[in-house]
Amino acid sequence: MSKKSNSASYQSKRRKDRDMKRLIAAVIAALIAVVLTVGEFSGGDMPSWSAMFSASNTEEDGGSTSLIGDAHVEVHAIDVGQGDCTLIRCGEQNILIDAGDNGRGEDVLSYLSDIGVERLDMVIATHPHADHIGGLDEVISEMDVGGIIMPLIPDSQVPTGVTYSDFLDAIADKKLKAKKAEAGDVYEFDGVEMTILSPEKGETFGDLNDYSVAVVFRYLDFSFFTAGDITTKVEKNLLDRIEPFTVDLYKASHHGGAASNYGSFVRMLSPKYAYVQSGRDNSYGHPHEEVVDLFDKLKIKMCRNDTDGTIVYRTDGDEMEYEKKGA
Repeated sequence: MSKKSNSASYQSKRRKDRDMKRLIAAVIAALIAVVLTVGEFSGGDMPSWSAMFSASNTEEDGGSTSLIGDAHVEVHAIDVGQGDCTLIRCGEQNILIDAGDNGRGEDVLSYLSDIGVERLDMVIATHPHADHIGGLDEVISEMDVGGIIMPLIPDSQVPTGVTYSDFLDAIADKKLKAKKAEAGDVYEFDGVEMTILSPEKGETFGDLNDYSVAVVFRYLDFSFFTAGDITTKVEKNLLDRIEPFTVDLYKASHHGGAASNYGSFVRMLSPKYAYVQSGRDNSYGHPHEEVVDLFDKLKIKMCRNDTDGTIVYRTDGDEMEYEKKGA
């Protein structure tokens, strides 16, 4: 968790700085609009999800002391209440997956500052639901960001509104172009291999949760799987089309919901540890009893943001340890 002693003043200063930057940006944008008489997105219309991708990318072919002496990889399951936010530190490089709901961006920024993260080499927006992308606009606006990965979704299926437009505006303001998440794509971050497993190219779903970007991280003998809010439908599909593999660490999908975390899929992964990103006393009952029982039956050591606060996993590629920051 962020340090409470300076959290209020830190967040107040960031809000003032952010509001001033937005005011200046708005004045500049208005002056440009008067001169050019056209907006960046068709006369000022709301940008579309698909407009965030580069043209070539959418073509058909398109700080605590560790007990491990030389921990190279850290997985921070950041407590953002009833939402997802995970930071993966790979040596000197950082990948952020989601940033919780609206209003949580400041909490994420405060946490990143506390542990000395000054740059995000990659941001992954798993899918366009507010409890995943709600805080990303503030994070993207304030941080040095190297790139964005998000699923390619038909614009007709993407929910529009303030959360949606704030997120896309933040990307556009930074002049970033998103890379589409596509099964089989592999990225490397300081010796850590990140492989996208879902969605497949051209795949469409009726449920936005199933577009969630599913990835596996591997470093030496350590591996970690996370997949936003995918449901049993996608988990069964993965079982059918990928070679079986196991992981050390697993982020429970959809906040530990029973419509996800399919038993056969979790057994295939056979994780030693798992964490659930759910809020204290949430109205959904997450994590569901069926999932807790499954993890217990499989002897998976489970941690939860609602009871444990932020959890930090550290590994040197062989051994792994974890630390609970407290709820």
